[in-house]
Amino acid sequence: MTDESYTDFVAGLQKEIAESLAARPRKASVKFFTGKTIHTESGESVVEEKVATALYNYLLRNDYVDDDGLMTEKYKEDKEARTLTEPTSEVLKPGNRLRLASGRRAVH
Repeated sequence: MTDESYTDFVAGLQKEIAESLAARPRKASVKFFTGKTIHTESGESVVEEKVATALYNYLLRNDYVDDDGLMTEKYKEDKEARTLTEPTSEVLKPGNRLRLASGRRAVH
């Protein structure tokens, strides 16, 4: 995955997270993210449980969700300022691709 594809993925993911959580007051959780479809300029990817776990851990580690799984003001401020922390999980780093729920590689 090129850095541009990764940037598209992260931007699409952030948009999907914000829209999903804003549309319905749901709590962020591994279950919430698992099976979600992320739309990017490169196409669509379905989030499997391993990626969902990495996403949720990323939100927790960066204080983007509170103890109840609700999005924090820090997340909203960082998102607005476009200063969200880069993910450190190997699953979310550039060069790694999401796998579709079927186990096939996502097309990027």
